[in-house]
Amino acid sequence: MFKNVQTSSSYIPVISREVMPEAQVPYTADGTNQIRWLLPTYLGFISPTESKIQYELTMQGRGMPIPSPRAGCHSLIRDVRIQSGDAQATLEEILDYNVLTATWWGYSENQSIADKRTMFEGRDANPSVETSLYYNGSADWHAEEITVATRMEPATIKIQQPLYSGVMNSDKVFPVSATQGLRLHLNLERNERALVYKQGARGASTPNTAEGLASDNNITLKVTLPAGAGAKADVGTTYNVDITNETVSFTASGPNNNNPFSIGDLLAVKKADGTVPQNLGIVSSMTTDGAGGLRLVMIHNQPAPFPTAGLLSEALAGSIVYYTNSERMNGWSPANVPAELMPLAQEKVGYTMTNVVYLVGAVSPPELYVKAMMDQMSSSKGLALDISTYSLYRNTLTATVGLTNSLIPATQTRAYSCLSVPLSNEAQIDMLADSLAGVVDNANSYQYVHKNRLIPDRPVTLRKTSQNFCDQLALLELEKALVNCNVATRNLQRIPERFVIGRAFSKYGQVADLENGTLTLRVEYSNLATIQKILNHYICHLSRITISQGNVTVS
Repeated sequence: MFKNVQTSSSYIPVISREVMPEAQVPYTADGTNQIRWLLPTYLGFISPTESKIQYELTMQGRGMPIPSPRAGCHSLIRDVRIQSGDAQATLEEILDYNVLTATWWGYSENQSIADKRTMFEGRDANPSVETSLYYNGSADWHAEEITVATRMEPATIKIQQPLYSGVMNSDKVFPVSATQGLRLHLNLERNERALVYKQGARGASTPNTAEGLASDNNITLKVTLPAGAGAKADVGTTYNVDITNETVSFTASGPNNNNPFSIGDLLAVKKADGTVPQNLGIVSSMTTDGAGGLRLVMIHNQPAPFPTAGLLSEALAGSIVYYTNSERMNGWSPANVPAELMPLAQEKVGYTMTNVVYLVGAVSPPELYVKAMMDQMSSSKGLALDISTYSLYRNTLTATVGLTNSLIPATQTRAYSCLSVPLSNEAQIDMLADSLAGVVDNANSYQYVHKNRLIPDRPVTLRKTSQNFCDQLALLELEKALVNCNVATRNLQRIPERFVIGRAFSKYGQVADLENGTLTLRVEYSNLATIQKILNHYICHLSRITISQGNVTVS
């Protein structure tokens, strides 16, 4: 195929054209969550690498939700499907597109690429809440009181992201006219899987139970409540909750990140053993207690006596202050609070895409090239276009200890590599967890089996990886698998944080036949493994699109 590269003597200009989706409406995870385009035939030829999805993105809800930094705005896209214009042939389908992107993204970047992804693809990896890409305002409660008027508010930002697919990210021009146009179909991801809290997961707990008391999410501290039971029993009373003596100091480096609470949160407190839970009220502002600690200005909105017996005006050291994540995800409706707090409390966590368009890079190849292509398409043999893409196979691992076997029913005849990502099953429905991250979970070793042949011939150890280090052979295997998938490996740091098992089936750009024979992944877990997992197996392979006498077939 014709490559439209500037280094080539045959380089031709690219004209950017806007293609509107079938419905120009706000797209959300809970509302209209499917985006469809029809790229018309009159575009002729397009340059996929010069084509981008453009839209305006706004976050909603408390806790400063952002797209997962592992994949930026690609985390918002669950599935990608590309069809011929008449919808008779599916040219490509990538399931769990966001997990796949998150799997290889970190390995492919250097600082320059990371900065570019921040500018165009919504990558917000800065740990400071005061420099968030998605929010404006102040978060420094040390410097001033944070109120409804001065809090960090969502900013609407413009995104231009490529679509990482074999068809729409190829460096070769694609004949849209030959496939009667192209249909692009994106399924958006659920909020709890696509987003994370910029403020982190600390401060979240389960009310009325002792569940999760050992979790890092909990804030164990000494809560200083106002003196005098009468004042605390009055609905609408404003009072202070001072948070001091915390196990992670509020005066440590990055103090603003140590505040997990938001204005509009319903806060509660319970003893260290999980007993005597009770609501404290709604957070109306945040400031310092004068000694470097955090002071939450609360409005009591409960008519019952407060606090109940067992909690004194000065709660015991080790008491737990928490918000309930479901009230952030679904919103809550407080009573007896100022009107300006109601919208913050009732708003649900989520994201909204508006003004969505597809920026298509249209090109006009030389006449001789076009004629030769038309002649091929008119022949019985047809025009063959090879694309590199991924097919997904899933397994659920209910057993967490010992030797596990995962069958991968792959049938590709031109396979490059397999990337196996063990995901926490529980994390897939939990906003407080990193849903797109592969988990090591004390794995000892792994080995693939194909046609009763062990590959590699010895188990690849993962013991160092389980201890937050790196096993050299596992890293070498992963690097070969990524390179075979045409992923330039520029960053091989923090392997345990973005864990993936990889195996290249061939060398030097060659392919392997997986059609005849069973492919299995064996992973041995130590007795310390605890996580039920979903294994996403991505087979990277060549797929052939054949266009002959008006018909489009894929093999």
